[in-house]
Amino acid sequence: MKKARRYGIFLAALAAWGILAGCTSGEETSAEPENPVSETAVSPTETPTLTPSPSPSPTPTESLTEDQVEYETEDEKMILYLPDRSWENVSDQDGIRLFESEDVGNITILHGTREELPDFTIPDSERAVTKFYKDNGVSGKDFQILEYVNNSIGDVGIYRYTVKFQEDSGFEYIYSANYVVVVDDEIYSISGTVRRDDQNLLERVRSSVESLQICQTDAMAREENGDSAEEMLDEGNEEDGGTSEDYSQNPQFVQEEQGGDS
Repeated sequence: MKKARRYGIFLAALAAWGILAGCTSGEETSAEPENPVSETAVSPTETPTLTPSPSPSPTPTESLTEDQVEYETEDEKMILYLPDRSWENVSDQDGIRLFESEDVGNITILHGTREELPDFTIPDSERAVTKFYKDNGVSGKDFQILEYVNNSIGDVGIYRYTVKFQEDSGFEYIYSANYVVVVDDEIYSISGTVRRDDQNLLERVRSSVESLQICQTDAMAREENGDSAEEMLDEGNEEDGGTSEDYSQNPQFVQEEQGGDS
């Protein structure tokens, strides 16, 4: 009962942050309050006044919603919205899922336990992010953290950060948008890279990265099915071709060509 209550709290925390949005059925209350507000806001008198003034924020948001393509894992545990149909799923293993868009970049979903990903650095501070890159041989002058946000709730770690790399540093991409969720022993890491210095493209990729929805963790599945942790681990090892070693080969992790020392 204590475990069930604990996972109930976890679900509530993720739902509050929006990570579980869309995973539960029958929740359409969000559309109801929007209609009255829009009807109240629109008036014949105000329309001519508002027409000349530009409103850039609603336009990209609406276009992103229209263009995004829903991707759901076969086990129905995660949902991600890709920026558009140009993104191809080139690897779909249980631990690592990789999407690529030619001449744009790639998006990687990494999922595993701390034991399966011993080298993964939890980005629980901006200093930890900086240390991660420097420990992997990236000079401090070759990258800049544009944004770092820690939205952790209780025992659930929720981190997002965006890094920009110098164009002459030898990297294949300019931006890296990252979103990490840590709950109990499980790590969910979504990274998106952009190869061009394009702010609009960066926002599209970042929006996709942060659209992750976790419908069920492995721990929750064990609790529902009554399986032991050992059985779930053995089953995952049989089906999952993705390991921490595979992740280290991802260009988002370490680059072969790097700048000088800091």
